[in-house]
Amino acid sequence: MDDRIRMHDYSKEQLLLLIEDYVTINFQGMKYQTREAILNMICDAVNYYDIGKDLNWESIIAIREDLEDDLKEYVDEIISIHHN
Repeated sequence: MDDRIRMHDYSKEQLLLLIEDYVTINFQGMKYQTREAILNMICDAVNYYDIGKDLNWESIIAIREDLEDDLKEYVDEIISIHHN
């Protein structure tokens, strides 16, 4: 994932589909840096588009269990953004 995802190029609906695709494919099979970039993008998207209420939280929480501790912090931040 060398390209940065520019959120303004996507509609809210497209971004939600993109996030769902990322978290349901073999997330653990990705390189650490790729997982980190995706989680960072999701954090930004939740802030930028205010999509917290529209995310599939089961998918987000499911990937959290297998993440390294520092990457779990991204998921925790996504959750905290949604609940604020």
